[in-house]
Amino acid sequence: MICIVGPDGVGKTTQAQLLQKTQRNNGIRSDYVWMRFHHIFSLPLLALARKCGLTEVQHYARGKASYHHFDRVKPMAIAYRYLLLVDTFIAVMVKIFPRLALGRTVICDRFVYDTLVDLMLSTSDRNVPDYITTRLLLSLASNSKTVVMMDDQTRLRARRENVRLDRNLASKIELYNALSARFGLPILSAEGSILDVHRALLKILDS
Repeated sequence: MICIVGPDGVGKTTQAQLLQKTQRNNGIRSDYVWMRFHHIFSLPLLALARKCGLTEVQHYARGKASYHHFDRVKPMAIAYRYLLLVDTFIAVMVKIFPRLALGRTVICDRFVYDTLVDLMLSTSDRNVPDYITTRLLLSLASNSKTVVMMDDQTRLRARRENVRLDRNLASKIELYNALSARFGLPILSAEGSILDVHRALLKILDS
């Protein structure tokens, strides 16, 4: 299993799909899987948060973004951590494990480290990596090769409207760098052409 994680707009989807094409050209059976926002059991809590004014929704010309403030009600923050764990586990069981059981390589566009960043921002809690729920989440990626794609904040904001207007972008970049340092994840710079970045990705995966 190969996981490409990182902030919005950095080029994860492009590289994940290109990697799948490269692997298939080399005779490797592989599948591309998008692994973000699998809300199932957490949906009622998210609906309650919106009703209680704990969620802000920012609308764009081509979409919207939600900003959660679970830190204002600690029991909800704790419940959200556990519900996200269950939802992610279900997504892995449905979308990843069957493919792995068939001997296929799974290329994940986002995975548990993106969930951790979202969770830390939603709860304003930088101690999330220390919790047992985090260890359980990370166990889902224990046999994966995870690469963190990163780029300069200015270039990221220039790419898409939702990224340009994301008021949490600087915090996301900081958190991805912190998780990379803590868990020893290699960083792939998105600076350069798509093919140059792809070659750098292949080099990391081969190391």
